[in-house]
Amino acid sequence: LRDASSPDDVVGALTLVRRVVLGPDAASAEDDEVVAETSSSRALASECAAAAEACAASKNPAAARWTGFDAVGEEMLHAVAPRWLPLMRSERRRALHDEVLAAMPPMTAIRVLVPALAPSSTTAGRDLDDAGKTAVATEAARALAAALERGIARRLLSNLEPAEVDE
Repeated sequence: LRDASSPDDVVGALTLVRRVVLGPDAASAEDDEVVAETSSSRALASECAAAAEACAASKNPAAARWTGFDAVGEEMLHAVAPRWLPLMRSERRRALHDEVLAAMPPMTAIRVLVPALAPSSTTAGRDLDDAGKTAVATEAARALAAALERGIARRLLSNLEPAEVDE
């Protein structure tokens, strides 16, 4: 995502991310066309297919899909948000960016979104200009607010032992 040179490169990469983390049922015919048209996506498609197969074979396929997503989520916020999101149609943005961030498990969401609220303090955000930092922080705040509305705090607490909650 960081090395993307065109909106098509970003759309292709995000399409593959979406396929892995949301599962094969989330793929659409339009996704297949995007992957077929984008050379960088074709190069990544076999790796994503292997990752999807490994997830499906695991004991907990839904959780396995998110393994290693922290780095991808950071790239989605720091590389895609300031440079490429303004160029995407709203439907495409919603399907490829917003739905993925919205589907993150609670702990992944916290690890990805909270540091992005202050992009100057992240390795990926230090080199951004002021407008880029504002875009990253705004996108992270929007995604975190949406997660709070969906009950992320309740889901986080439900995963803790009672003694951990009381402390």
